[in-house]
Amino acid sequence: MSKRRHASLQRLPLAGGWCATSSLPRGGRWQTLRATRPTSPPPWAATDDVRLDHGTSGHARFIAVYDRQLTVDQVQAQLQEQPEAIAALTAGLPPARLHRPPNRGEWSVNDVLAHLRSCGDMWGKYIALIVTEDHPTYRAMNPRTWIKRTNYPELEFTPSFRAFAKQRAELLAFLRPLPKAAWSRSAIVSGAGRPRERTMLEYAQWLANHERTHVKQIARIVRG
Repeated sequence: MSKRRHASLQRLPLAGGWCATSSLPRGGRWQTLRATRPTSPPPWAATDDVRLDHGTSGHARFIAVYDRQLTVDQVQAQLQEQPEAIAALTAGLPPARLHRPPNRGEWSVNDVLAHLRSCGDMWGKYIALIVTEDHPTYRAMNPRTWIKRTNYPELEFTPSFRAFAKQRAELLAFLRPLPKAAWSRSAIVSGAGRPRERTMLEYAQWLANHERTHVKQIARIVRG
């Protein structure tokens, strides 16, 4: 990686929500996310590849297939199309419907969005950290812990989604110029059992795969 490129990456903010409140990097592609111009949701949004796990709480939990192997191109394609799918699925729906859970104890569409924003904050932060630092060591925070420090669940859907789409556009503008070798960069991560080596590609796959299951969840909610 060139010194100039490394220096530009080091200037990226790495705090929680590192993309959501910053301006687009030079050469960013905000127009690539058609969040304000929704079309029909993609066919995969109507399929179901997650299972329901009824835990001790009695509430259904979605178990995401985090580790489904993706290529770099597939990761970037999913990260682009999934916010667009959410925009298409929610276009024209009244705020009350977006904030109303389908059943008691379940998530509303707005709750799902709040969760996705929290995951985007944390996993996007770790992706940037792995790229900008040489084999860092850090303690990861669970997005479900991070969300308690935010106001995401209380926000109105439209401005919250706008921030989510902006964050994703910035993440994609950050990822697209990277050489393929950058996706193999790694870190030592603790916080969930023994420390483990995690690559940038692993985090990006988790983000893309996890989000895909929740887009399907949104599709089920709005169909109901």
